[in-house]
Amino acid sequence: MWISTSIRDLNGTKITLRTSDTIIYNVSSMSGLVQDIDRYKIKITERRVQMNFDANISFPAGKWEILPKFKRNKDEIDKIDKILSDIISEDIFDLDSVVITSFASPEGIYNANRILSHKRAQSIKNHLYNTIDKFSQDLINVDIANYLSNKKTNSGKIESERIIIRSIPEDWDNLYFLIQRDTVIREKESILDTWKIANFDKREEHLKLYRKDYRYIKDSLYPKLRRVCFNLNLLRKGMVKDTIHTTELDTLYIKGLELLKKREYASSLAILNEYKDINTAIAHMSLGHDHTALQILEQTTESAKQIYLLAILYARKGLEEQAATYFLKSKELDIRMAYRGGLDPEISYLINKYNLNKDLFE
Repeated sequence: MWISTSIRDLNGTKITLRTSDTIIYNVSSMSGLVQDIDRYKIKITERRVQMNFDANISFPAGKWEILPKFKRNKDEIDKIDKILSDIISEDIFDLDSVVITSFASPEGIYNANRILSHKRAQSIKNHLYNTIDKFSQDLINVDIANYLSNKKTNSGKIESERIIIRSIPEDWDNLYFLIQRDTVIREKESILDTWKIANFDKREEHLKLYRKDYRYIKDSLYPKLRRVCFNLNLLRKGMVKDTIHTTELDTLYIKGLELLKKREYASSLAILNEYKDINTAIAHMSLGHDHTALQILEQTTESAKQIYLLAILYARKGLEEQAATYFLKSKELDIRMAYRGGLDPEISYLINKYNLNKDLFE
């Protein structure tokens, strides 16, 4: 009976075997040479942590009071309250300060927008006062009160001198960015050239000359400019030093080794590639990346496995004399490499051709 077949490796490479009544082939796995190495990494813990997020609070034209039922304000207000509530309840950080930056779009007179955006930022600040007051008992329980002033408003609510407000009356910088990225605006280059006009009021008047594009910009891009940015400055509880360095086990590297042992070479290499060690080289060799593997091994610490792998790579390059020399040296460092040689076709061929294991039988 004659057999005709082919073999396909994990990468999809296909080798058609010649027709024969017997198939003889060697099977070896580089995973048997994986070094079980515990790697550690330095974890840097900062006492001061910043948390940033945006909220799209909408205001009616010319108004600055927060209206929960206006557009999507309720969802945005709930988001703000939840973030602050989570910080309090998790009891990990103390709230050191909050910086609120209110942004507005360019329509209207700049001086009027400057006053309006400041009042809107103040409205957001007042909302935070109410939120802090709502959680005041929790704040005291978790010592955040240490970071808040005890000043009271006329209504008896706690105010924080650490809540800082800023305002950008007309967010021209972000508008420029949005127009650059937009694919609808027809006279984009001419419109962007308008930014050469230093006076903001004159700049917007000039922008209005592009009627159709301006209508689109006002309806589609201006609303994206009206937002509030929150910058929360937090302090890690119980931490005195500004920075703490700790050593911890590199669990990502361990996962890479597990994948390598399971012969999931591409997945393991995606993790191990940055480490440039013997296991990285094994992953490359298993995928046929011999040149890269050789470069890595030549830079790693000498060991029996490292020299043995070099023997395989030189054998693959057809440099039998160098391969034999490296194999014999690996045996000197660890006799187990002599027995391992029978499992890898590149080394097994050299052993048989040059009788490299004769000392085992003397």
